[in-house]
Amino acid sequence: MRLIALVAIVIAVFLLGVLLILAPILVKVALTLGFLALFLIGVLVTAAIVLGLLHLLAIPVFALKKRKPIEPGDYTLEMAKEPEEEEG
Repeated sequence: MRLIALVAIVIAVFLLGVLLILAPILVKVALTLGFLALFLIGVLVTAAIVLGLLHLLAIPVFALKKRKPIEPGDYTLEMAKEPEEEEG
């Protein structure tokens, strides 16, 4: 019974030592990932705000080409609708 307790204590001390050695590295990794996540969230929020303001100013950022105006006789969604039957 004492042998099992002694082995458990040795393993616990060993793991505690490993944890104390690795703790600064783990903290640095966690802080780096946390700050990186905050930075990326900030970039995304800033981009969303800028694109929203440009949209409000009616500046199409992602418009690749100007749409041609609808000419008389062009096929439109109104023409695609089925005529409604009149009741009566």
